[in-house]
Amino acid sequence: MVEVVVMVVIVVVEVAVIKEEHMTRRKILVAAIVTAEEETVKKKKQLKNW
Repeated sequence: MVEVVVMVVIVVVEVAVIKEEHMTRRKILVAAIVTAEEETVKKKKQLKNW
């Protein structure tokens, strides 16, 4: 019985960690996309100023 409980706990922890990583990756991706869009806008403005 103890082994089963340990297994369940391990699985729950792993799932939580995976979800956390997924959220973090998503945040990083979103941040990267936003930054890229801002850079593009800046470059376009610079080109217009030429």
